[in-house]
Formats: sequence, structure tokens, C-alpha cells
Amino acid sequence: MGRNSIVVGRLTFVAMGALAGADLRGQEATPAAASSQASPVIGLTTEPVQPTGQAPAVPQARLRQVPIGQLRNPFETEPLSKRGLIGWMNERPSPQALPSQPGMPPTSSTPGGEAGPGLYAVGTPEGGGAPGTPAAGGAAGGPTGTGPAPGSAAEAFAAAAATPGPGFGGGAEAASTTFPMFGDRGPLFSAATLRFPNIPTPLPPGVPGQGNAGFLAGRSVAAIVPAVRAFKVADNQYPRPVDRVWVNFNYFDGVNSGLNRILQAPIKNMQVYNEIFGIEKTFLDQQASIGFRIPVNTLTIQSGLQNLGGSHTSVGNFSSYLKYAFYADEKGNLLSAGLDMTFPTGPRSFGGYPSLQGINAFELQPFLGYILMMDRAYLQGFTSIQVPTDRNLATMYYFDVSVGYFLYRARDPRAMISAIVPAFETHLNQPLNWAGFQPQYVGSTPTVVDLTFGLNIGLANRAVLSTAYIRPVTGPTPFNGEFALMLNIPFGARGRGLPVTPPVF
Repeated sequence: MGRNSIVVGRLTFVAMGALAGADLRGQEATPAAASSQASPVIGLTTEPVQPTGQAPAVPQARLRQVPIGQLRNPFETEPLSKRGLIGWMNERPSPQALPSQPGMPPTSSTPGGEAGPGLYAVGTPEGGGAPGTPAAGGAAGGPTGTGPAPGSAAEAFAAAAATPGPGFGGGAEAASTTFPMFGDRGPLFSAATLRFPNIPTPLPPGVPGQGNAGFLAGRSVAAIVPAVRAFKVADNQYPRPVDRVWVNFNYFDGVNSGLNRILQAPIKNMQVYNEIFGIEKTFLDQQASIGFRIPVNTLTIQSGLQNLGGSHTSVGNFSSYLKYAFYADEKGNLLSAGLDMTFPTGPRSFGGYPSLQGINAFELQPFLGYILMMDRAYLQGFTSIQVPTDRNLATMYYFDVSVGYFLYRARDPRAMISAIVPAFETHLNQPLNWAGFQPQYVGSTPTVVDLTFGLNIGLANRAVLSTAYIRPVTGPTPFNGEFALMLNIPFGARGRGLPVTPPVF
């Protein structure tokens, strides 16, 4: 009897196990909607209640099926940007798209606090996931709706590409809008006399006459020589406030050669070498700047007379300017105003030439600057009035305009050549008094129009190298031709990691 009971018990246990296994297999084959109503064989017959205050489980995100032709590189944006003139062909990622602190979600841009598809369309949760929740299958820093993870390569790239701020952009962001103007810093006319004790040649009849009789001391030769005048504000200048240091080299050949032939001056050729060193620093959140520059002038005279020829060099007049951008938009268009001041710190004669006599005075130059941005081109320029404190010098009106076009812009911010931009400029130099050349008057000045043909090259987004040829097209010409070479280097925390642009010659 006892043995039979044991056998019956074992069979009963096996049968119950078989029934339980069959029921479980039936639940697995039942759809989710039906299985939610079925009662399990073992356990509770009702669903468990969620504890109070506990957030519901976040459903696992699924990748959307996107045609391969619509896939986008998360390190590129589209469409092509019209912002700036150098460097980025595409819009740079916005700093607001990145977490403000490690582990924090980005700022919500869609209703309900959900992150929209944004830049990273592939790999985002369908319908928007919970803020800060990465999509399934997306590793940290991958192309998910939360943006790059802290410390990832994507975050480093986006941080380097982020703009310092809209509107005014000191440092190299100014370089991403326009290149500096070349200008046409040619020596202005000055009717003077070269005085030497052993010159047998008499003065040409009637030259010079009344108006500069103080120059006629002893035996001398009349000639038209370079004048000591203030800087033009358009010379190697940005309309936008910029953090930069720069150096210029200008070479002038055949200075006043046509007039000296008319005056029968015993001068074969005059050449001018001019170097300028400057620095500009922004303030008021890159909306204004102050700049300083100092020139080194060299005058070389070639003459058949032994005591007339030679070469002399001196430091010229110190100049300072203030610049303020009172309008700027996101496209890079800008209006600015400022004041340039030149102090008579140098010698009275150009290059310190001992045989020359000249006038050296304090001069003020208020100016307006402007930038008009287009797709691959830009228009910029200055208009200014130069007012000397000496009434014997002409008051000058300057109108300078430059047009540049991007032949090449690098997509890689670390490319050695970041941009190639040719530029064409026109410069009008119009005297408002003492107009027209009259040798008997020291301050007489003709109207001069110059054409500038320049080329700007961005160097690894850290500097701009510019070269140009300047040719006067109206007479009497102050020189036969001018060669200019300029190097502009932005500096500061904002300038080092951003694309760089060119100046006005």
C-alpha cells in the first residue's frame, strides 16, 4: 500500500508539471493584448501596482528607417551658410545645442520639453524621447537627440566651431566677415627745395615763387618731394572692430617723377620704402576698438649730383584711432564710425632727409566704415575727411571702396590655406582747399585716383597674408606704381580658435 502511494504521487507530480508547461507555452503564443487578460497558472491574478512617485518606465527608442540617400553626417550641417567670408562653408553648430554642463540635457526647443530631431536626425527616438535619454543603440557622444557627450570628439569639434557671439565678433570672427582694405598710402605732394652748398644748377624760372619763400635759403634745387602727412584710415583697415597685430610693407617707385621732369630737377628717381607696425584691441564686448600704429619711412634719391643722392630713414608720426560699430546683423553687414588722430612725433621732412624742408602738424580724421555681405562676395569701404591744424596743408576728402570675392574656402578649419580672396579697390583723394597742383604753394594738392589689385590668402585660419599692386590713374601722379605686402594676425581667446579674414588695402 505504501509503495503504491509513492508511485501515484510521482505520476501526479509529473502530470501537473506537464500541464503547467503547456499553459506557459500557450501564453507565449498569445498576442500581447490577449495575454494581458489571461490569468497565470501560478501567482497573482492582477497586475502589480506602481509605487507612488516612481516615474513610468521609458519605452525603448527605436531607430527610424531612413533611405540611405537621406542620411546626414552628424559633423556637417546644411544648407550652405552665407555667414562670413572665410573658413566655414557650412553653418557652424550653435553653442545652445550643446549641454551647458556635463550630463545636463540641451535646452528644449519643442513643445513638451522633448528634444526635436535637430542636427542628428538618424538615431533619435521616434516622436521625441525623454529629455536627456539617449536613443537605443547610440553610444555616448553618438548621433542622438541629446547632442555630443562631454569629452567626445563631436563636442570638441562643435566647441571649436561655435561662434563667440552674434553681431560683433572681435578676434578672428572679424576675419570671417571681410578682409582688411589695402588702401593706397602714397606720399602726397609737397613743393619743396633741396638745399645743398655745392649745387651749381639755378632754380627753374619762376619756381618756386611767392607762398613758400621761406624755403629759398642759399643755392637750392626745386623739386616735388614726398610730404609728411597723416595716415589714411583705409590703409590696412577693417571696418569692424578686431583684435589683431599687423605689419605692412609698401614700396613706391618713381615718386613724383613726372613733375620733377617738368621742373627740370636733377633727380633721376625717388623711391620710398614704408613699414608700418600696429596693434588693435577691442572692448565693449567687441563692439568698439582702439588701435595704434607707427611707421618707418625711408626715402632714396638717385641723382647725378654727388651731394643730392642718398638714402635716409626715420620713424614717422605716431597715429591712434577709435572705432565703434553701431550696427551689425547676423549676415555680417555692418556700419561703424570712428576718429583717427596723427601726432607730429616724427621729423618735419619725410624720412628725416636732412636737405628737405616740410610741414608736420597734428591732424584729425573722422570716418565712417561699412560692410555689405553677399553669398561669396563682399563690399566694404571708408569715407573720411582729414583736417590738419596747419592752414598751409590741404584738407583732404577720402573715399575708398573695396570688392572681394571668394575663389576658395576650406571646409577643414585646420587647412593650411583657408581662403583665397582677390580684391579690387578704388581710392579717391580729393583736396577741399589748395586744390590743383601749383608749384609756388607748398600745400597745393591735385586730385588723385588710385586703382588697387590685391589678393588675400588665409593661413590656417590664424592669419591673413595680403599683397597688392596700386596704380594711380590721374595726373599728375604721385608715383608710378606701388607694391604692398601685409600680414594681419588676430589674437586673444576669441581669435585663436576661429576662422580669420582679410583687410582693406
